[in-house]
Amino acid sequence: MGDIKLGILSGTLVVIPSVSRRLLEEIAEGMSIEASDIRYTPLAHDDSFLEVGISGADRQKMVRLITRLFGRGGVTVLVGTKSLLGEGWDAPSLNSLVLASFVGSYMLSNQMRGRAIRVQQGNPEKTANIWHLVCVEEGQSEASEDLETLGRRFKSFVGVSFKDTAIENGLERLDIGRPPFGQGRIERINSLMEEKACDRARLRAEWEAALEAGDVGAVAEEVAGSYFTLPRNFVFANTILAVLWQGVSWGLATFSFLVRSSEGAAERRGLRATLLLFGIAFVAGAAAALPKCLKAAYLFVRHGPVASSMKQIGKALVRALAHGGIIETDVSKLRVVTSRRKYGFVNCSLEGGTTRERSIFLDAMQEILGPIGNPRYILVRKTRLWRLLRRDYHVVPSVLGRNKELAEYFGRMWGRYVGAMELVYTRTAAGRRMLLKARGAAMSAGFQRRCERVRSWK
Repeated sequence: MGDIKLGILSGTLVVIPSVSRRLLEEIAEGMSIEASDIRYTPLAHDDSFLEVGISGADRQKMVRLITRLFGRGGVTVLVGTKSLLGEGWDAPSLNSLVLASFVGSYMLSNQMRGRAIRVQQGNPEKTANIWHLVCVEEGQSEASEDLETLGRRFKSFVGVSFKDTAIENGLERLDIGRPPFGQGRIERINSLMEEKACDRARLRAEWEAALEAGDVGAVAEEVAGSYFTLPRNFVFANTILAVLWQGVSWGLATFSFLVRSSEGAAERRGLRATLLLFGIAFVAGAAAALPKCLKAAYLFVRHGPVASSMKQIGKALVRALAHGGIIETDVSKLRVVTSRRKYGFVNCSLEGGTTRERSIFLDAMQEILGPIGNPRYILVRKTRLWRLLRRDYHVVPSVLGRNKELAEYFGRMWGRYVGAMELVYTRTAAGRRMLLKARGAAMSAGFQRRCERVRSWK
């Protein structure tokens, strides 16, 4: 094991290397612990390690004693339970942490990571490596349980991206790709992680470069939604129908006028009159449908890039929140910002306003683009193409759905910025049936909508 000095610290077992006994006694004396109160028992299978106990001492005194021994170098690798790494344990000298735990919650994950990322007095160049152990089955197409737990962990904190000069959250920043993982790919990932962990100077340089690359100089929160949840196909289908209607109407009108003016038609007054009536009817129909066609074309242009669809939804939401007084900042000072990500995701955030207002906006966007639960109101978008009728469903956010007037106003803003829709109240028998259809449509699609909060340094 070379220069490694292994120790164990748990609620029932404390083990130190035998060579560190004298240093432990020196530290104990400074803590006013009598040498006669400390018990040493050599391990039965390896007398180079000692099991340590203190007569009459509480657990916290033992923890402090072994922590100071660790800080002085008497133990260089300390094995402890997750309770040890919880709130209150402080070892600033810790510069590598191996998390061999199934914990995936935000609070516990951050508590454990916090043991390693604390600053150390007298060592301004300190860096820390945090290792996450994951078991994957070779060739398995689905993410393993360990990988899913790791994904949940990485949503709760930010770090340097392996792909770009950026600081962001999420497992994607490590650029390990998606399952299945073959043996060769697993070995390459492990080799890359080991290489990066050994080059601490590079780690520090990457952090500094990413921090300098940010324009605002703060961590920004965004909503990332799959483009499958956006209304692009709905807008595209309506635009096609509107353009076809215009084309057919004007085409038939032109054909009627041309036939009417031909020599054969000129000899037959009845046919000329009939063709004139058809031509006028087709022109009138085209003129009547022109506003709808222009609106469909306008929405199609606004929804051109994938990110624009997300922006249109964000604009409708901002105006509804402002109308309800939920956002107090003037709408002219707010800007919905969108961008494309890898793996078919689109980011959306709100610039301007207070932190609370931005958080409300992101929560509401998550509801709109996320799975359908039990909302008071839903938006039903109908797309009719020839004899086929398709319905798409979106949730009216709870912050707007609690009030009928706000829900209706949001529906009008949706119609203005996104496209035609129907607002359905789900607390009636008919509304409940529509809600069940909405859930069934999501299940029959073969996947649940994916929408998550992401954080990055901007």
